[in-house]
Amino acid sequence: MSEAIKSEKLLLVECKDEENLFSVLLKYLQIENVTIRSAGGYLKFAKLYPSVAITTGFSAVKKIGFVRDAETNEAASAFESISNIVKKYTPDILLPNHAGEIARGNIKCGIFIMPNNKNAGMLEDLCLNSVKVSLLYNQTEKYISEAESLLKNEDKTHYNIHKAKLQAYLAGTANIPRNLGEAAMQGLWDFSSSAFQDVNRFLKSLYL
Repeated sequence: MSEAIKSEKLLLVECKDEENLFSVLLKYLQIENVTIRSAGGYLKFAKLYPSVAITTGFSAVKKIGFVRDAETNEAASAFESISNIVKKYTPDILLPNHAGEIARGNIKCGIFIMPNNKNAGMLEDLCLNSVKVSLLYNQTEKYISEAESLLKNEDKTHYNIHKAKLQAYLAGTANIPRNLGEAAMQGLWDFSSSAFQDVNRFLKSLYL
């Protein structure tokens, strides 16, 4: 069983990287006392949520949020997946009608699908969009374009350009963080940029 939940605010995310990033982002937004739990991958929400739902302290939760990537499909598919999991294990929780919205039942509930509640993609895209005006990002785009052109056709089908761009960008920074969570802890993402506007609004609406 998961560690006891000690806050009425709960946020469930995909992986430890996201857990670290959202910890930093919530602090930036001056949102306090949010318990964050990670699933270990977008396919593992179905395992995480029923475990969390029977964890000591869950009955006291008043505000719950879910964040996962759209991956290769439009956001509606990921939104439906999370919604079905919540319906199955906690049917009393009122769900929002669309990604990015907040349902205000007895428990406030919101589901945010990266990068923008509409298109395919992931958190890596959102982070990189926040630094798109930088010279380093411009060089990253050039490098990845060249690198991708060198791939064999059979390798292109499973080439993750989102993660490739992230790793290339991070490789050009002074301390070379291993992932987007560590990058957030180093202050590399611009949380004040328009790229983070929607997720910032979502978190404030849900938890404040």
